[in-house]
Amino acid sequence: MGQRAAHLIVTMALANHLGLNFGGLLPHPSTEVHGADLHACLSAVVGTDYTSLRKQVRHANFDSCFFGSHVLLSTMEGGNQTVGQNVLFQECGFGKDMVRFLTPDFLRKLRKHTKLLKQPTPHFGQERRLRVAVHIRRGDIDVSRQTNRDVSNQIYLKVVNRIRKMVPDGIADVHVYSTTKEGKHASSEFKAYEDAGMTVHLNGDEQVDLAHMAQADVLVQAPSSFSWLAGVLNSNCVVSFKSYPGGLPDWIYHHAGSFKKDDADHLQDCIDEMKPRQRLVRHEAQDLRWVKEALTMLWPKVNAAAERFMIQEVQPQILTELPKFLKSFHFKHFTFGHGIPDVHSIEVWDAPCRDLDSKRQGFEIHVSFKLQSDVEIVASVLGISAGLSYFSLKGCLVIRLDPLLNEEPLVGGIVAYFIDPPVVDFRMTPGVAQVAEYGPLNEVLRNLLETNIRSQLLLPNVIHIPMVDDEDLVDTASVRDAKPLGVLRVTLWDWTHFLSSVSSMAMLNLLVGLAVAWLTAGEPNPEASAVPKPGNLRKQAPEAQEGSQEGESTSSCQTFQFDSSLGPDGGSNMAQCQGDCDEDADCAEGLKCFQRDHNEDVPGCSGGRSWPLMDYCYDPQCESDLPPLDSSYGHDGGTNIPKCSGDCDEDGDCAAGLRCFQRTGNTRVPGCSGRGLPSFDYCYDPADAPPPPTMPPGSGPPCLCVFDIDRTLTGKQGTGGSECPADTEIWGIWDAAYSGGWLTLSEAGANLKETFCSKCYMGIVSHGIASGRNSQERTYLVENLAGC
Repeated sequence: MGQRAAHLIVTMALANHLGLNFGGLLPHPSTEVHGADLHACLSAVVGTDYTSLRKQVRHANFDSCFFGSHVLLSTMEGGNQTVGQNVLFQECGFGKDMVRFLTPDFLRKLRKHTKLLKQPTPHFGQERRLRVAVHIRRGDIDVSRQTNRDVSNQIYLKVVNRIRKMVPDGIADVHVYSTTKEGKHASSEFKAYEDAGMTVHLNGDEQVDLAHMAQADVLVQAPSSFSWLAGVLNSNCVVSFKSYPGGLPDWIYHHAGSFKKDDADHLQDCIDEMKPRQRLVRHEAQDLRWVKEALTMLWPKVNAAAERFMIQEVQPQILTELPKFLKSFHFKHFTFGHGIPDVHSIEVWDAPCRDLDSKRQGFEIHVSFKLQSDVEIVASVLGISAGLSYFSLKGCLVIRLDPLLNEEPLVGGIVAYFIDPPVVDFRMTPGVAQVAEYGPLNEVLRNLLETNIRSQLLLPNVIHIPMVDDEDLVDTASVRDAKPLGVLRVTLWDWTHFLSSVSSMAMLNLLVGLAVAWLTAGEPNPEASAVPKPGNLRKQAPEAQEGSQEGESTSSCQTFQFDSSLGPDGGSNMAQCQGDCDEDADCAEGLKCFQRDHNEDVPGCSGGRSWPLMDYCYDPQCESDLPPLDSSYGHDGGTNIPKCSGDCDEDGDCAAGLRCFQRTGNTRVPGCSGRGLPSFDYCYDPADAPPPPTMPPGSGPPCLCVFDIDRTLTGKQGTGGSECPADTEIWGIWDAAYSGGWLTLSEAGANLKETFCSKCYMGIVSHGIASGRNSQERTYLVENLAGC
């Protein structure tokens, strides 16, 4: 299982490096000797339904198929590759040099999507201890005769003892993972680890073992592809054998249990940086139906409180910002509508805690949600009553209960905040939009919403509700404190490359490591030159549109083809539908980066070549008004399921007039927005589905010639001019038959035009890469052999 997953990851990384569309790695058995469910394991590793992927691959269109990664490299790494080409791998192996394609960017995406880093880790205790996972290869050594990997217990014990000495209190939670299902090893051989105070897990579920190894603070590997897989997913401290190939640059290496000084220092630094704060619980959307029911009951109360807040707090602030002729502005009605927030996940974590507070450490609840509703917000200004017709708020709210007490009320205080700025959006009704033409109302409303949220809830700002008045028992200032590891102060001295019309206030996006900070910059240095920002042909500046005729109707959203020419490294100031982007700052002004899991639709982008795991810049004006997919009904679904909700199994599960949209992966559901859960099917309105294509009337002769390609139209590669003088090699067109090589036409295939078949429709029967309309081999055969 480990070897298969390792091959899968490396071929994905290779496709990422070359900018190719990765179609899959085929074939493979459904189980291994020791019973691992490969479909389930590979699905967990890459974060998608691998069974569905194989079904798609079997009928998909591919430009190329490669039996070895070395063939792909020799063919395409020289710069001749076509970015966006569809590629399928079969029976691929790889050498240690292939790990150079496991770049930090690829690993970040892989770790983002894998399910193994999201699974619970029940083996690790709740104590604040360093979590160490040790993998020992024993099960298949006798079977495979790889006796060089049969490492003695003393070497593993030596490594663990070295780790324990580096822990401040000398205490670590050490877990050993292995199997005795194969070979001649017995469970009694692991007694040495139990005697050393370690917990031994034998013959466990492969996914469970991998999840613990991938999430451990320190992973001690065996010379094994199973260990290698866990190490690639683990972003903490990975200790590896120097003699085992394929290690990553940031891993820590030892020689039979002995560390060189640089490696020992590296390990010590890594352990010192580990903060034994862990996620305790995680629930996905399908597990949170109870949250939806609770929100349904609470939402009317939230609406009432929100209306009071907007009228009493926000309205006075709006009036202070508006010019005199708009001072008549006031809210007549405010409600968030009937749509409740869609909770994507809930996680429970240890609260940040300093050593002196460790006995009273609290916990955090991370709620990832999106509120998207047709709101009823009505305001009046200049005698016009209008308002907002749509409002959305997306983010992750952190609720911290800290510290935990031994007496009532058990919790010292409640703190709420956003770590990252939530995304706020709204749409104004025509009345307010008309007023906005005469004043800054639109801008004022948006700025006030974002400013109020950030000033109240964005770190370092928090909302604090004290539960105890006794400062000797609970230090209020300590509870409110976000407990940062440090504070960085940055002073902006001057700037360039801004539009000449830039206002006196600007936002600076500062990236420090993996942390992003937004800083407000004041008046620029008067000596700084204001150099215009480079233009972008796709994102037209407002001045470029002044030439349009008065009253001419223009669309706010323009559609462009995908552009993957920059490759996986992307660039800066990228245009609409260009990729690969990692954040909004990579895109041109006014555009955002659309983060994808696997080939989801990008608003305003269609056609061209797109890579399934690339993220593309898009225009927010192209975002759909369609309702989002609702997965809160869970896997069991139910009956009378409303539109865009699931999981359904058949049409009878849906409300009257709706049908169940059966899909694989993240196929778009007609009339709905979002990707939902890959394994879920959703109810939809048949009226939203596009009409079926109309087939053109037949125009060819009333006969059909059907061929099996191998040994009929094509011959064995390398036979032209020698064994089969009449065979013709077509250089540049790859054929995966036999052992793989350039396409070789047989004598029958080359002379097909001379037969009656040249007057018929031509059909090709192929289970390989000649199937599908985008196959290079199929295209060549159809265009050159039949003459049609």
